[in-house]
Amino acid sequence: MDVFRLGPSLFFVIYLIVGILVAAGVIGDDNYFRDLNTIKELLDAALAVLLWPLVLLGVGFNIGGDSSSGGSGGSSSK
Repeated sequence: MDVFRLGPSLFFVIYLIVGILVAAGVIGDDNYFRDLNTIKELLDAALAVLLWPLVLLGVGFNIGGDSSSGGSGGSSSK
């Protein structure tokens, strides 16, 4: 007899926990939870949690396009 289970799987819960740790800077170097003042920063943090393997590979999320957050943008020659 199959039992219908409601709720997320154990894999998904572990995936989210690791994603939160990576986005918080506990694992890795980036802290996406530091300043959550705008919707764009909240979306950056949510993307970092869901796509944490990319964060570990060095991909930075910046929806607003503002490079003042210390991202790995190019050098300026002005």
